[in-house]
Amino acid sequence: MYGLNQEQDSATQRAPKSKQKDVLKLEQEGYIEPVLELEETDGLNERSKAFQDVLSRLNLEKHRSIKIRLRDVLEICPESIKNRIPEALGDLPWHFLRKVMALNGTARNTSIGFLQQEILLKMSMCQFPFPLLLPTLDTPKYTLLLWAMRDIVRKWRLHSVAESRGFREESLVLTSMPTISFVRMGSCSFSKSQLLNEVLSPSQQHHDFFIHRDMESGNFLRKIADGLIEISWYFPGGTENSDLFPEPLAVTNLCGDIESHWLQFSFLAEVSSAVFIVTESIDEREYALLSSLKESSSKYYFILNCKNKKPKESLGFLNKLASVLKLSKSQLLVKDRTMNNAGFVKKVQSTIETIVNSSLKTVSLEAMAVTAHDLGIQVDEDCQACQCASKYTEEITAEIRNGAKYKREMLSLRGDQWKNLAKLEKEMCRMKRQGDMATEDYKLR
Repeated sequence: MYGLNQEQDSATQRAPKSKQKDVLKLEQEGYIEPVLELEETDGLNERSKAFQDVLSRLNLEKHRSIKIRLRDVLEICPESIKNRIPEALGDLPWHFLRKVMALNGTARNTSIGFLQQEILLKMSMCQFPFPLLLPTLDTPKYTLLLWAMRDIVRKWRLHSVAESRGFREESLVLTSMPTISFVRMGSCSFSKSQLLNEVLSPSQQHHDFFIHRDMESGNFLRKIADGLIEISWYFPGGTENSDLFPEPLAVTNLCGDIESHWLQFSFLAEVSSAVFIVTESIDEREYALLSSLKESSSKYYFILNCKNKKPKESLGFLNKLASVLKLSKSQLLVKDRTMNNAGFVKKVQSTIETIVNSSLKTVSLEAMAVTAHDLGIQVDEDCQACQCASKYTEEITAEIRNGAKYKREMLSLRGDQWKNLAKLEKEMCRMKRQGDMATEDYKLR
């Protein structure tokens, strides 16, 4: 649904030479799998087969070449007005699309074109995370979704203007804010996504932003999502007692292991104010891999869940990394048996709040697209249809100097005339003031 059928070069061919050298060095030393080989050999073929299998199971094979249109989802038909429980996998896509278009927060809880903009707009209202960076499936390149988020506007209240009851309203794509990224190294017994949900949820108001294995319908086998980067946001309401963070905050979540998705990890390292690396063990190989980050300007935090058989060894390598990467004690978050889950969540929240309050690095989604291009990642806005739409939008908005005046002149039916027309149409139906007058005479008044 989100893919673009365009011929592209490999992920490393268009990246800057400095970035290519870093990736190639890690490939030659055996710390990460070669990106180019993954895209040209069995790795890509397997993902393509898995993608084809998913399309077949969901009865969406024809939409690989014929995209679903907005009018298809908004069409009123017997199927769209029935609240029918899906009986087969092929029923799920339309069931989800129609529920999310109706702002139904249970759209994901189902057991057995420009349409992108509308879907993501509705997903934002349901507080679902967005796909930010799509993994390679039937195209040789990763894709950053930017155009799909152009229509989304968010409103929030800063603590600095809370007393004046002032709100700030901006396009989500153009708003610069700190970005906190969460990635995983190796396998973990606890869910990174579930931890994120608890960190982003206010007290007594838990919400599953990100899908995790312990939520309803969340215990499914991941087939094509490895390498996907999801993004969600936190916006303050202006109340210090109830707000988790004083400023707007973007949170990204990389699905899969960073060793297999080094390009995505490199992208997050470039755009993030801080990167949290979740792991349960660090051995010599992983220590060598992470040591390569010493030249990076990003700030790294480590979440170590001591559940492995050799916690002392992992702590030893973590302390060595602290020296190499110049990590402070606050950047090492260790969850051991003496700390329960609630206490650890508060510790992570406190760490993020410190980052938000002190971070000078903010980035917008539009700026992320520049970084994506530098790393050889394609952006959905690169396609001709989006470029034409953007050109037309600029031509229209260039003439607008006074928003209120423009609405009065160009959208006259939305003002007083629209209100008066609505009153007349109501009276035509209800005939409350007809009195003794003949019906036809009253209608002609």
